This record gives sequence, structure tokens and C-alpha cells, in this order.
Amino acid sequence: MATNIIWVAKNGRAGALGTESSPLASIQEAINKATPGTTIMVKGGVYTENVKFSKGGTASAPITLVSADGPSKAEIKPASGSADTIRVQAPANYITIDGFKVYGPSSKDSVHITSSDNMTKISTGITIQNMEILATSGDGIKVSQGDHIKILNNKVSGSTSEQGIDLVGATHSVISGNDVSGIATMAAIQVKGGSYDIEISYNNVHNTGKWGFLVGGVTSPSSLLPGTTDYEVKDVRMFGNEVDGSAAQAVRVMGGTNVKISGNWFHDVGSSRFIDVLAAADQHAAWVSKNVTFENNSFDRTSWLTVESGNPQPIQSGNITSGVAPAGWADNSGIAPSTPTPAPIPSTPTTTTPSTPLPTETTKLPMARDDKASTSVGTAVKIDILANDDAIAWANAKITNPLYGTLKSGGNDTIVYTPKTGFKGVDTFKYTLTDADGHQSTATVTVDVGGTTITKTSWADYFLL
Repeated sequence: MATNIIWVAKNGRAGALGTESSPLASIQEAINKATPGTTIMVKGGVYTENVKFSKGGTASAPITLVSADGPSKAEIKPASGSADTIRVQAPANYITIDGFKVYGPSSKDSVHITSSDNMTKISTGITIQNMEILATSGDGIKVSQGDHIKILNNKVSGSTSEQGIDLVGATHSVISGNDVSGIATMAAIQVKGGSYDIEISYNNVHNTGKWGFLVGGVTSPSSLLPGTTDYEVKDVRMFGNEVDGSAAQAVRVMGGTNVKISGNWFHDVGSSRFIDVLAAADQHAAWVSKNVTFENNSFDRTSWLTVESGNPQPIQSGNITSGVAPAGWADNSGIAPSTPTPAPIPSTPTTTTPSTPLPTETTKLPMARDDKASTSVGTAVKIDILANDDAIAWANAKITNPLYGTLKSGGNDTIVYTPKTGFKGVDTFKYTLTDADGHQSTATVTVDVGGTTITKTSWADYFLL
């Protein structure tokens, strides 16, 4: 919960109290005043400024920047075309930016999370969600090294020369529920540069001038995450995504290790080569793609895979070539659903210097938190998904379908998950809470079916039927 509320409005003024009745006029002034636990509420209107975070919150008290009147009601246009519209620079940690319409500058990125001091300082715990991003020539959302980054439920369009979403050297991070379109010459979504432990889920990519997804790539040695050895990306889980029209390949795996691509729907691809698996070279030694799996995907052509010589053949099972949606498919565009949640963000004790106290107000935002459950093969489990969420007045909850089970209401804000016959493993689904003003919060529910690592005493939000 926020310990401070700072308000920003078009009728505000510099040096104001920052209350709802006496708001500031500048988003940047509010950021400068923010301390751990602060929520910055920005009223509707167009704000012409380049916004920069150079400090942040803590794991237990993040800083949150919110479009207060609902998604896209507050717009940020760059005052300078040679600076990122929104920039989060290490050591700024634990920041959530929620619900803005953002216009890209002429020569930089719309939203940029970046390391500093030659990658010795890397931001952690940054969430970019519910944004509408109109890129120009730069990336829509760019991560230049980051840890525990979440890119959720954004609509990104329009870059003429870079990616829609581009992660370079990201770790323990999630790209989920985004709609990406109109990317002219590069990939809609790319992850590279020594990234590892990455989830790419339930994104909708359409009408792109080049690739749908690049899992890997070619990164110059100076931009590789320190410690990277023989991969551009590793430990990637890619599922529930759709590519509906790309001029080039739907997916390219380049220098990827331990990449599982499952339950996706790829169709209407313009290229004669549908999916490629190849080595990443040129900037460094040739790093082959290995331990790549394609499982239970749907393609609209029979000849769909090209493997470059020297790369091991991927594992294939359960893929179909009829072009119909995979079994149990739900249209999740614009809402993040999900999978194994990355490891918890470590708490870093932070000493802060108190600033001039600002009035504390009672504004509450939706706050959904991840849940976990366990059950035996073939046995349903009831999950109390709201038990650990903040007590808020929410207008509705949207729940996505899991890949390997079914859901139904269990009454009293519970959900009954039933695994498919014979399924054993980890399945996931997501739910999103939305309040009356359109603010959203998304959480992942992870269900271990027939496993031994999840015990009933570990998580108290479920019980077996």
C-alpha cells in the first residue's frame, strides 16, 4: 500500500503540495519528490516532457506511476526527440509504470529500462503495464540489461527501424499479454544479449514488416550481459502466443539454449521459411541453438521448420499443421495470462532520507498476487485466488484458460482447476482484476499436477476437492 500519494494534473503548479486538490503540474517533479512506497497519480491530459527515474523504491515499498483516470487517459509526449520519452536508469529499482499513452521520440526509445556504470548497476523489479505505446523510429519498450522485469498487457505499434519490445541482457523476466503490430523492419518481440529465465506468453503479434519473434539474435560483445558464454538467450518458455501475419518468419531461434515453444498459434506468414533454428554468429563465435522443443503448436503449413546446418534437430511433438487454433485456445490479446513465475525478487534493504512529508490519501489500486497449488494426477483442486490479494472494490476479473486443464467457478471467489486426463506437470493460468476506473493488476496461478516439489503447507490459498 502506498505510504504517500502525489497528484499531478494539467491545472497543477510547480511547488504545490501534491494533493488531489493542490496537484503538481509536472510528472518529473513528482518523481523527484517520490520516496519508497509513493504512488504518483497523474490525471488525464497531455504532458509534454521526457520522464526519468534515477531512484526507485524497495521490494516491499515500490514506487508506482499511474494514469489516474484510466488507461491512456494521461498521455506523455517527449519534449526532446533525442531522449527517451520514459527512462528508468539503474540504480532505480522496484518501479511500476501503469496505463499511460506514450509517444516515441524521433531518435530514441519510447520506454527504456537501462543499466549504468558499464553494467555494474542493473535495475530490478520494474513493471511496465497497460500502456499504449506509439513508437517512432526507436524501440517501443527497450530493456538494456534488467532483472525481474515484467512487460504486461501493453499495446505497442509503429516503430520504423527497431523492435516493438526488445530485451537485451534481461534475467528472470516476463513478456506477457502484449499486442504488438505495425513494426516495419525488425522483430515485433526480441530477447537476446545473454538473457536467461524468460517467459514469453500470450502475446498477439500481427501485421509486421519483418519477424514475429526473435528468440536470440546477434549482440556485440560490449552489449552482452557479463558472464555470457555460448548463448544469446537460454531457459526460455514461449507459449500461448499468436502470430497473425508477419512478412518474415513467425519465429527465429538464434543462439538459443533450452528453448521450449509450446501451445502457440502461427499463421498467415508471408515468408517461404516459417520457423528457423540457427546459430548466432558475426559478432562473436558461432553459438548454435540447442535443446529446442516445439510442442503442441498450430501452423498453417506442413513444411514449417528450417534448421541451419550444424544445429541439433529440435524435439517435436503434438504439433498440428491444419492452421486451426490449438485445443483450448482463448484469445488473450491485451491481457496477460501465464507460466512458471520467475524466482522471487530478492529484498534489498534500503536506507532512505525522508523528504518533506506529503499528505497521505486513501486511494487504493487493484493488487493481485501470484498463487500456487498442487494436486495429484486427474484430481481437481479448488483455489482461493483472492485470499492473498489486497481488499479492493473491483469491477470484474478476467481469467485466462490454462493449456493443460479446465477452469470453473467454485463459488466465493474460488476457482476449480481440473487437469486433463493423464496430464502430469506444471500448468498455469492468469487472472486480472480491474477496478471501476480501468486500473488493472494481473497475477499468475501455478498448479503442480502430480509433482513432489509443491506441498500443501507451502501455500495456503488452495485445498483439494
